[in-house]
Amino acid sequence: MAIRAAERALAEKGNPRLMPRFKDTEHIKSPRQKVQVVEKEGKLPFHFVDIGGRFIDVRAREARMTAAGRRHAFSARRSEEKVLKGWLKGRTQAERDRRAAVKKTLAEREASLKAAA
Repeated sequence: MAIRAAERALAEKGNPRLMPRFKDTEHIKSPRQKVQVVEKEGKLPFHFVDIGGRFIDVRAREARMTAAGRRHAFSARRSEEKVLKGWLKGRTQAERDRRAAVKKTLAEREASLKAAA
């Protein structure tokens, strides 16, 4: 059972969800070889070895990703509330439309209260 658990943990370390691939940018380039050698004149050469996800703690990584998802959902909810209250400008057309609908219902409510008074 321990051997199967160790094999499963090793297989999980190669999961692209835990270590996503990123496209190369102007300043960051993915190494094409597993071992990169950098040599400078008058100094010893450096050997950089790409080890991938060998030392990733899968459970800790998943816990961090879950917590990040919760923080993202919470901040998105707060941002949406601020847009609906008019404290922030909506970034998307849908947010602006929802804000307009909220303003319209508030205006209708105020008009009905004034008419009743």
